[in-house]
Amino acid sequence: MAKKKTRPTAKRSSSSTRLQRPPKTSEGARESKPHTVVWGKSNEADDFLITPRAVLYLGRYDPELSEMLRPRHLLLLLVLAAKKYLNKPIRLYWQELAETLGVRPDTVRKWAYQLRDMKLLQIRQFRGRDPKTNKPGIRNERNQFDIEPFVKRLERAFRLRRQERDTRKRVQEAKRQGDADE
Repeated sequence: MAKKKTRPTAKRSSSSTRLQRPPKTSEGARESKPHTVVWGKSNEADDFLITPRAVLYLGRYDPELSEMLRPRHLLLLLVLAAKKYLNKPIRLYWQELAETLGVRPDTVRKWAYQLRDMKLLQIRQFRGRDPKTNKPGIRNERNQFDIEPFVKRLERAFRLRRQERDTRKRVQEAKRQGDADE
């Protein structure tokens, strides 16, 4: 007589160590799309900044802005963008920015003021009061940086890039349909 094959069963243990079934997802829940991993999955897991390609290809989509900006300006803007959290303002000391970028505080200040003069960055200085005399003028607070003017200026480059991509897709689809018709 042949032995009947049975499925192996897991030993049951107390409810605290037993594996729980994952919660059911609603029908309307979307799965995340696969994405390109550039810096490694572990590096991109929870600590990365999304940078649109229009920023990196600025010379192609906004040559005028590209002519004004230098790599140091873009680096400073990217560092400020990395410090952005939700809707809270970006507030940093010059010393913090200098340490992050590996330059002197005067250098970072110069770069930021250049961006301010180009109307791509807004800087608000907070001045405290001298606790002994109660007179204003002591600069003991962090500066507030707003990169929104730069982002607004980039909107044109974003639109141009999107139009170029859409045009390329239409041409490729037309070629495929033309090849299929033959």
